[in-house]
Amino acid sequence: MYYKSASIDRSSRTLTMASKIVIVLCFALFVAAVAKSLYTDKQVADLNGRIAKCLSHLPAGPSNACRVSAGTTPIKQGAKRESRVEPIVACLTKAGISQGGPLQGAKQCLTEQLWSPI
Repeated sequence: MYYKSASIDRSSRTLTMASKIVIVLCFALFVAAVAKSLYTDKQVADLNGRIAKCLSHLPAGPSNACRVSAGTTPIKQGAKRESRVEPIVACLTKAGISQGGPLQGAKQCLTEQLWSPI
């Protein structure tokens, strides 16, 4: 009789642990789904336009590539718009844009545009 009780208790604990794991996994999936939908398509288009405007004084090839790879794509994937200034500037620097006035102007514009409300 003692062995049956211990076996039932162990099964009950295993079931409880499995239930907790399922709940945690479901919550994690929910959080991931919500994180991917921070912005609507219309808001992403607006942010893309803001970024493009700020980069318009830089060479088109690197600015378009960095606008998409370091700006719009991460925003679509759940990144906050405010966090994209430095990655865009770093991308432009790696693409060969010098650290002079035009890049600093673009950085200031990006900061203003991406931190202002949508």
